[in-house]
Amino acid sequence: MADPNSDIKIEGTDGTVGATQTWNSKDDNVGEGSQTITALTPDRMDVDLNFIRPFEGHSKAADIFESISENETKVTMEFYSESVYPMNLPSYLFGKKMIAETSAKNLKNLKEILEKQ
Repeated sequence: MADPNSDIKIEGTDGTVGATQTWNSKDDNVGEGSQTITALTPDRMDVDLNFIRPFEGHSKAADIFESISENETKVTMEFYSESVYPMNLPSYLFGKKMIAETSAKNLKNLKEILEKQ
């Protein structure tokens, strides 16, 4: 959504374990990379993230779903990444803020999509 002109491709069956989405954007705020679904249950989805540009990196993320009521679901987003010293400090300081902002946008988009249905 950050760049509607991104080149996005899906390999495999979307929404199933093993499906991989790749993206490539001329906008370095979006960059280039891929995410692959590695586990999927009614309560959780795990993905492996591979960032190519603007920074190379590998991470894991999970979305955890908990039914609160018939019309409410609690969604928890988790992000896991490793960084070696001395890059772990800047990664923590700047990456944490970026991940929090992105997660907030993703949750807002998810809420809007679900409320339309």
